Amino acid sequence: MDTFATAPMWAGFLVLVLGTLVVDVFVLGRRHAHRVSTREALGWTWPGRQSRERRAGNRRT
Repeated sequence: MDTFATAPMWAGFLVLVLGTLVVDVFVLGRRHAHRVSTREALGWTWPGRQSRERRAGNRRT
């Protein structure tokens, strides 16, 4: 199977993914974590966000 991606493109993608992971774990990971409740987790999902917007009256058109 032919692909348009070259080896330098794959290397760049890998560096981007690993760099993002390093920033997430070592820079942003220093905040104090808390136990996420089921209600909070569902609130961050797409249906939860839609429901919250409807309750708040901020329905997008």
